[in-house]
Amino acid sequence: MNLEVRPYKPGDEISISKMFTRNTPYLRDNSFWVWINRILPTHPSLIAVVSDEKDNIYGHTAIMPYEMNVGGRIIKCGMSYHTIIDKDYRDRDLILPLLEMADNMAVDEGIEFHYGFPNKNARPLYKFPNHYKVEKFMALEKNSKEEYLYDNNIKYTFEIINKIDYGFIFSLNQILDNRFKEGVELCRSLNYYCARYFYHPQQLYKSYKIYLKDVFVGCVVTKLYEKEGIKFFHIIDLLIDDNNIDLDILLKDIINHFSGECEIFSFWKINERVKDVLIKLGFQENGFDTFLGLCFLPNNCISEAEKNLLLDFRNWRLVMGDSDAF
Repeated sequence: MNLEVRPYKPGDEISISKMFTRNTPYLRDNSFWVWINRILPTHPSLIAVVSDEKDNIYGHTAIMPYEMNVGGRIIKCGMSYHTIIDKDYRDRDLILPLLEMADNMAVDEGIEFHYGFPNKNARPLYKFPNHYKVEKFMALEKNSKEEYLYDNNIKYTFEIINKIDYGFIFSLNQILDNRFKEGVELCRSLNYYCARYFYHPQQLYKSYKIYLKDVFVGCVVTKLYEKEGIKFFHIIDLLIDDNNIDLDILLKDIINHFSGECEIFSFWKINERVKDVLIKLGFQENGFDTFLGLCFLPNNCISEAEKNLLLDFRNWRLVMGDSDAF
């Protein structure tokens, strides 16, 4: 069979979904394709495929256009995701031409770098030129049965969001606008927030308003995940006014409030400040591992100082919602 590497063209999405169904245990139907490639990105995702002459798809990779705040400068970037060759064709030299085509498409769109969270099979790709391992990090985990009893007048409460509340959306916008951004952080807008958590076709998340003495102070997005009969509780996103929150007490209240829903709390660090608090609360870095990789594209205008920021994991603000895996 003759195979070619080419850009996506309309109609490929049906065969792409079939290929993912053949090769992975995840639900990757046409609704998911539309969501991740057309609704979620700031611009349509850049997709390269391996195809036969009848347009059956046997390989795929994609780069989702985003903007990243890097030390105060907004840089056009992308998240690479869903790189796969059909299991029956992995003996052919298809992966590098596939990635090269996607990179060329990204350069044409003005993207300066892309990052991703490859699985164990794809991690060796980050040994190629201009590819870097930023960090392999472990989830912070803790048994949920230990409650935190403390005497304090500050008490955060949580109210589930059952439908889109435009007053809440406006309040969230004010928090997003007022947050002080430093280091490395994905640029989040109201459109991104709604697309990421409310429009997901599989309805995986629960979002909660956070109140302090009846004053709205933020939002937490959660997900329950069950593996081998054990329920894990994830913080998928945490949007708060960083400068006006007692983070120690907020995280204790989150743990106390949701402890009855799971056996294990399993969080990413979010940032170094949150990580420090979680470790103080008894969390340990002994959960599942995640690999953060980065590729600088040709003709980028990223300074050495900005590259150093990007390559130091301590500078990153990362929530699970920043990854395609959750």
